[in-house]
Amino acid sequence: MDSRGSRGILAIMQDERARQKVSCGQVATLDRDHRLWRILTHEGDTMRLLVNSACFVLLAACASTSTAPAASPQPTATACTVGAADPVFSTDGGTEGIAVEKDGTIYTSDFCSGEVFRVDPDGNVTTLTTIPYGVDNSNCDIGTTLGVATSENGSVWVVAWSGVPESNGVWRIAPDGSAELSVPMPPEAAAIPNDLVFDPDGALYITESKAGAVWKAEPGEAAEPWLTTDLLAPPEGQDFGANGIAFREGNLYVANFARGTIIKVPVENDGSPGTPAVFATIAPHGEGLTGPDGLEFDALGNLYTVTAGGAQMVRISPSGEAKVVLDLAALGLTFPTGIGFAPTDGQTEVAYISNPGASEGEADVVKVNMCPGD
Repeated sequence: MDSRGSRGILAIMQDERARQKVSCGQVATLDRDHRLWRILTHEGDTMRLLVNSACFVLLAACASTSTAPAASPQPTATACTVGAADPVFSTDGGTEGIAVEKDGTIYTSDFCSGEVFRVDPDGNVTTLTTIPYGVDNSNCDIGTTLGVATSENGSVWVVAWSGVPESNGVWRIAPDGSAELSVPMPPEAAAIPNDLVFDPDGALYITESKAGAVWKAEPGEAAEPWLTTDLLAPPEGQDFGANGIAFREGNLYVANFARGTIIKVPVENDGSPGTPAVFATIAPHGEGLTGPDGLEFDALGNLYTVTAGGAQMVRISPSGEAKVVLDLAALGLTFPTGIGFAPTDGQTEVAYISNPGASEGEADVVKVNMCPGD
């Protein structure tokens, strides 16, 4: 495969954001004056690639004389939200996925190197292991780690998108630090494995972005395609459809990054998928897609997402009503992708957010205090 240059895979994901039209009041654009584009062929797929390191410019407002698109959820001040995102952790390659334990321990991974980290509530960092991509990834042009989850036996589970059979799929890091490719996903069928979640019975669900699919692995068994639907697929010419995933009360919730929607999928009693349907729209299709990425439920049953395309935190009520509760761009986050919650005391709730596109001086993981349900 041709070299993609430093942080090339992140550039591909940011390219998806650059091609979206974002609503007035939160516009993302790309200054192409000093940047080059080229076409690469990888595993038969054609992808646009930003060769030089890219910087997205977030514009705070649109001219009043312009024609405004239909209104999407607008940022709303919250009584308990602090005015800054407190830095927690940074790595050389950035972090994409994040998992937060009940005691406030954070698990995340370096986007490029494959290192997996534990950050305890006091901020002490331990490197658990390094996922071996099986290829030279010194330029971050082949392998990357995405979703992170934990299981009750103390294992940490990390999705690796590498494009090679030796490492593509879900890695399990045992409590002793040993790592294995526990759930292989063949690249020809699962080109972009992305995020993951367990159900209460221990079945593992993994999103696949390119085809718009969810794969399922029963405990101790191989993963197989479980659901493929146009509702999870990206529009033609784009790579990232099905992205973040969450489970609650017998239903899966999956973010479609490119279409700006959250899809609800019932899990039937026999384990098969029910009929998928649009649960929430983060921004009207065709009128400004904001790129919902990671998903997580709070203690009150509200579903949250962070939008990599719009740098916003969005709360979705149990009835599917979406509301922007925090403008993450104003807090200095440029490409938020993952979210997790620490235990709540009933008065405040702490959200941890991963930010793989962090600029120099920005943290890759930040925390924000919030009012539950405000």
